[in-house]
Amino acid sequence: MFVRDDALIFYGTHDKLHFTRWAEIEASFRRQSEILKDLVCRITGDVQVRLLAGGAAACAGTAGFGIHATMGGVRFDLPALRLTCTVERHGDHWRFVQLHLSVSDRPFLDSVGHVLESA
Repeated sequence: MFVRDDALIFYGTHDKLHFTRWAEIEASFRRQSEILKDLVCRITGDVQVRLLAGGAAACAGTAGFGIHATMGGVRFDLPALRLTCTVERHGDHWRFVQLHLSVSDRPFLDSVGHVLESA
C-alpha cells in the first residue's frame, strides 16, 4: 500500500508517532494492527484525481471518507474525514507516497445551518 522507502516521514496524531524510516513505520503499523479490529473504511464523497508526471503519479482527495473500527476493545466511528494523497505508479499498482486525513467540519456546519460558499 505504501512505498517502502527510507525517505518516508510519518507524523501521527501525537508526539510519540514520528517515524523517519520505512522499518519504523512498518513496525508501528504492525503494533497498531494488533489491537485494531473490525476495520471498515468507506468513501462516501466524490474523489478528485489529477494525474502528474505523464501518469507516473497522481494526487487525489475526497471530503467524504470514514473509518470505523474497534481499538483496544473500544469501538470508534470517524464518519466525516477528508483524505488527500499522492500515489506513484509501480508497474500495475499504485503506492502511497503521501497520505493525510483530517476531520471535516461539514457535519457541524450542516447541523447549525451554515452554507459554505464555493471558491
